[in-house]
Amino acid sequence: MKKAVLFVLGFLFSVNFLGAKEFKIATIDMQRVMKEYRDLNDARKDMAEYEREWRKVQDSLYSELQRRKNEFEKKIPMLTPQGVLDEQKKIEELEKEYNDYVKKIWGEGGEYSRKLKEITRPYLEKLYETINKLAEEEGYELIIDKSARFVIYAKNSLDITDEVLDYLNKEYVATAPAERKKVIAVFPLLEKDKDVKTMGLGMRSQEIIIASLKNSPNFDVLPQGSVNGRMSSMGIRPENLNESQASQVAAVLNADYFIIGEISKQSQGIKFILSLYDTRTMQKINSLENIAENAEEILEQKLANKARQLITPIVPEN
Repeated sequence: MKKAVLFVLGFLFSVNFLGAKEFKIATIDMQRVMKEYRDLNDARKDMAEYEREWRKVQDSLYSELQRRKNEFEKKIPMLTPQGVLDEQKKIEELEKEYNDYVKKIWGEGGEYSRKLKEITRPYLEKLYETINKLAEEEGYELIIDKSARFVIYAKNSLDITDEVLDYLNKEYVATAPAERKKVIAVFPLLEKDKDVKTMGLGMRSQEIIIASLKNSPNFDVLPQGSVNGRMSSMGIRPENLNESQASQVAAVLNADYFIIGEISKQSQGIKFILSLYDTRTMQKINSLENIAENAEEILEQKLANKARQLITPIVPEN
């Protein structure tokens, strides 16, 4: 950053020293342009459609992997040693298929980055062509991005952001998009002891919470495979998950809110704690806990009820 400041200052000084008659400078807020460039925003919506399709496939692969794992756990007592090895091999193959797909889509140089460049390139090219054209027409020698941190002060009269946006958006034909539902990401509950780990209750609880919220008229809930797949691609493991990491994953998935929590074995039964956070501010909005007797159907019922109660503070008023 310091080098950039010194470069700009040095450049301006050299021009002044050489006695240039007029040196026109303008500023532009590129962050604002990127947000308010309507065609580019529509392109991002198109990109979201691809993401949804990729997530459906990913979620399907993940569900099949989990189903196979759950079946294996139940069948272990009835399997021969060779049968155990055969089942483990099949699970490993499914895990590889799932991980390969995640890497293919979300990994470096994957389908996501390739398609994003393909969809946005024409609009970004138009953006920079517009800036260059305006610079030539108005005789600007230098245009500085005022959203960059090295710009300490600039007069408002130098700002050409509105001019650039007016030019970019003048031919935009607005369509009436459906109002976007808020999105919730649900994470695996942190398994606090060996008993709940053995039962796989962290991800099982995540599955129950998602199922209890997915038919909400007010929210879209991300599929389990999308959340867990993105965690995996970012190197985040469920047993180490914290609020900060969950916020990072939720932000990448464009989730407005996220739910995390923990689950443990108590003398009275299975205790769970659920917390709801705002992704952008990291503010804890609500937190609830309960204890379920040692029966899966009771745990499922209480988790579902508490999950629906948990999101009450963010349910819009009619």
